[in-house]
Amino acid sequence: MSRNELSGDVITYSGAVQPVKALAIVADRRLSAAALSALLLKDPSYRIARREHGGGEVRAMLARERPSVMVLDVRAPALFALIGASAWGMRTLLL
Repeated sequence: MSRNELSGDVITYSGAVQPVKALAIVADRRLSAAALSALLLKDPSYRIARREHGGGEVRAMLARERPSVMVLDVRAPALFALIGASAWGMRTLLL
């Protein structure tokens, strides 16, 4: 298992006021994705709806789940093109 591979979580919110339908956390290292997700998961209103590892799997997850917002932490800009977030108009925050 490679730790330096594209990893992603789709996180949903179950609180009374829903700021977004779903939020994606995507990083080029598993530890980075897990750490960013853990910050949100401190609030019990958030939960991981889906987790994937590997470029093709993460891309398929994003296309299927269509989160409203994606937080992207990658060192290689080419990975942003691999994800293809612009295809469905997702808001993207690059870290």
